[in-house]
Amino acid sequence: MLSNNGNFDGQEARKHRAFGLLITNWYRYGHRPFPWREAIHPYRVIVSEVMLQQTRADTVIAYFERFMRAFPDVNALAAADLGGVNKLWQGLGYYSRARNLHKMANKVVHEYGGVFPHTYETLLTLPGVGAYTAGAVMSIAYHQPYPAVDGNVLRVVARFCGIDADIAEEKTKKQVREIVVGMIPPDEAADFCQGIMELGATLCTPVNPNCEACPIYENCTARLQGKQKILPVKKKKEKPIPSQQHVFVFRNQDDDILFVLRKEALLSGLWGLPHYETLMEKPVASNVAAMLKALVQEDRTAKIPQTLVQEDRTANPQALVQEDRTANPQALVQEESLLYEVPETLHVVETSSEQLFSGKNLPENLIFGETESKQFSSRKSEPEDLIGEKAIQDRFFSGNTVQVRLVSEEYLQQRMQLLGEYVHVFTHRKWSVKVWDLRLPRDIELQNTDHLQWVAEKDLHRLAIPKAFLKALNFI
Repeated sequence: MLSNNGNFDGQEARKHRAFGLLITNWYRYGHRPFPWREAIHPYRVIVSEVMLQQTRADTVIAYFERFMRAFPDVNALAAADLGGVNKLWQGLGYYSRARNLHKMANKVVHEYGGVFPHTYETLLTLPGVGAYTAGAVMSIAYHQPYPAVDGNVLRVVARFCGIDADIAEEKTKKQVREIVVGMIPPDEAADFCQGIMELGATLCTPVNPNCEACPIYENCTARLQGKQKILPVKKKKEKPIPSQQHVFVFRNQDDDILFVLRKEALLSGLWGLPHYETLMEKPVASNVAAMLKALVQEDRTAKIPQTLVQEDRTANPQALVQEDRTANPQALVQEESLLYEVPETLHVVETSSEQLFSGKNLPENLIFGETESKQFSSRKSEPEDLIGEKAIQDRFFSGNTVQVRLVSEEYLQQRMQLLGEYVHVFTHRKWSVKVWDLRLPRDIELQNTDHLQWVAEKDLHRLAIPKAFLKALNFI
């Protein structure tokens, strides 16, 4: 227990020191032979510890060995292309770890001359290096008495000391770090650090701990009180949010597949398939068109295939309503940002403003996007109240005509094929995915750019593709 000055009393301190000696000796006389435990160096320690975050050690072995062959030192990693780093990381998940390693290497090379910092505080300034990784480098590589507290260590210490506070809370983690510092035997930081993590990974496991084989069996509070299955206390993770996704295998006339360089934080720098979130069982042309616009928005000269466009100039723009045929199309002219959220290269239909508001003679094969449909139901019915500012009126009206973009559903439904379905779980999201195959027409002019690539099936191995999309490619 802690005394008033923040230190542990004599009995607890002796118990902690004995724990440290037992763990250190136990580790020395038998532990799993991992490649990162050979030729200890700060670079190898950081790479291995980053890989081991959220990933089982047995899985990491092959990745670590490949990574070291490709990037044997920090200079090699700093000089590497991020795409190549991501490709070697493919399958490990949590790709921000790879990006941060690449950033870390560049900072070490360009700011520290390729030599890793020797202080805990400076290590913390490196991208992707937190308290745990910095502590691991200080103890394992530099043999300094710094705590490296991960989930294994939290569990071991909580059980040994009988800590019943939530180990996910920062104040509990701070308490454990203070305890661990007092456990480290003099000049034995490296073996102790690896030993306590080894114990948590092999014996003091989350479920069914092997207490009889544990070196700290006699003095473990949880065992003495029969609380091995109760401790540690940890708040349950929130369930991932469900999300229904349509993923597309777009093909050109050469049978190549279209890939998009992703920029979202989760999968930034990786190549994925075009997709969007939906509540609908099947894709509709308007949403595919809106997605195509998003794909080419960095290249305004790219052409969207005209085959996706409705050519019927007699069509009534009431058809812009997707599902609710009673919805009011007058809302189209209120907010320009809503009207033009479709590809700029789609065919334009001109019709009178009077016809726009009449809602008669609707062709059944014309639809528009979900966002616009939802907006219709909340608008007023009088046209004169919906035109809005003069600038908007001038943009959309030319005399008595208004420009409206229409998309054909027929092309999509005739050529689109469902390849398969699967589920992929991220940390906070659970995707229920439908994979669709669609060969784009010959007149498509969508060219390769920095963020769009047509790739032959035989060359897919060259791309860094996350598991979320590798599963889709299994259907082709």
